[in-house]
Amino acid sequence: TTGTPKGVMVDHKNLINAHYNWREHYELSKYKVKLLQMASISFDVFAGDLCRSLLNGGTMYIVPSDIKLELDLLYKMIQKYKINIFESTPSLIIPFMNYVHENNLDVTTLRLLILGSDSCPITEYKNLVKTYGENMRVINSYGVTEATIDSSYYEAEYNNIPQMINTPIGKPLNNTKYYVLNSLLELQPIGVYGELYIGGCGVARGYLNKPELTNERFVPNCFSPGEKMYKTGDLARWLPDGNIEFLGRIDNQVKVRGFRIEIGEIEAKLLGNEYIKEAVVIDRIDNTGFTYLCAYVISQNELATSELRDYLSNYLTDYMIPSYIIQLDKMPLTPNGKIDRKALPVVQEKDISIGSKYEAPRNEMEEKLALVWREVLEVEKIGINHNFFEAGGHSLKAFSLVLKIHKELNVKIPLKQIFNCPTIKGIAEYIKGRETSIYSTIKKAEKKEFYNLSSAQKRLYILNQIGGSEITYNLPSVMKMKGRFQVNSFENAFNALIDR
Repeated sequence: TTGTPKGVMVDHKNLINAHYNWREHYELSKYKVKLLQMASISFDVFAGDLCRSLLNGGTMYIVPSDIKLELDLLYKMIQKYKINIFESTPSLIIPFMNYVHENNLDVTTLRLLILGSDSCPITEYKNLVKTYGENMRVINSYGVTEATIDSSYYEAEYNNIPQMINTPIGKPLNNTKYYVLNSLLELQPIGVYGELYIGGCGVARGYLNKPELTNERFVPNCFSPGEKMYKTGDLARWLPDGNIEFLGRIDNQVKVRGFRIEIGEIEAKLLGNEYIKEAVVIDRIDNTGFTYLCAYVISQNELATSELRDYLSNYLTDYMIPSYIIQLDKMPLTPNGKIDRKALPVVQEKDISIGSKYEAPRNEMEEKLALVWREVLEVEKIGINHNFFEAGGHSLKAFSLVLKIHKELNVKIPLKQIFNCPTIKGIAEYIKGRETSIYSTIKKAEKKEFYNLSSAQKRLYILNQIGGSEITYNLPSVMKMKGRFQVNSFENAFNALIDR
């Protein structure tokens, strides 16, 4: 984990249930298991590796830490020991299998390829199935330590793989129950996102010496009295075919410019681009205290930031488009093979792709505008043809830009002009011939305990005193609803709106 480690009390019953599930669904009794052991001993997958190999009379081959990321050495180990089960994260398996394919290497000993512990782009899963599906099973597994490692898995033939972003996480294993619920613990319909809860024999006792956290995450199962279910914190939805689609972590929601954003949705749209193999989006805070989004992508091609922005603008609103899009050679990984978001590089000025060569200001007007541009964007250098938004600008910074231009140049320009013509050269052309508008500030009112009512407020007060609680100012409306209407949810939302 990248956070504070927590001990999970998994008992004998939990692990034996998982063991029999693996034996049945992975058909481990049909051959002599030779498993490549990649996970750290402190990772729950290590316990799973023990069960899948030793409890089935097989052998577990532990990969030395200095070999895990060396693709050629990893391949030699698979060949030497005739490994037939390889499980790891998509971030490790996908580059390895691409290496095997590009070098036309032999991996015919592999019978089971398991991707787990992180989401897998559907395009990568399809490529694996297309390339290796005839010789080995390709499985996408899902699970959490608190529900004993694996709770479901997905497997499909190439022609049956759906068109979506992330690979489904499949259907629950034996003695496992999945619930997709809203905030009121009500079941969500097919296709509607909610939080995934796990019930059944795999649910652990709780966290070691953390009773408060245990009570928060291991909650009474309202659909099966006397049992508990685990609150995963994962956003998911049922698909019509009975599989589950995983979108991302609920705690991956961030607030940008007052809007709550699901980071997983942005990552999903980036992965929808045919040239992008991996994508991670995180939120950062700039020097002024504002939150902005930064995207990191991996592609075999050199990508133009402007084209990616145009692509995203077809699917996302302005505030969801990352301020910066940085192309990396590879993603930083944790010791367990997951993407290490904390290790992603901080945006440097060299990382800002602004699409055109630097061209210096040509006159005094452009010099003044360049100074304002640099202050707002917090960059040392900006050319007259550089795009404001490609250099890290957004609507809030555009508003600051308009105010600063008014203050420094005594010219008032509409905000939409920054969007219409987001370059210093273009704004300088627009300003030519514009009337001077002296910048003046509104004097701050004196702080008082009470203030006089405005004329409109006085009118409403007098009418209320005359008429009392009448309905003259009520605005009735009628709406036609489709589907099951949740009265309690609507009432709570309405009351919350009034309280606000």
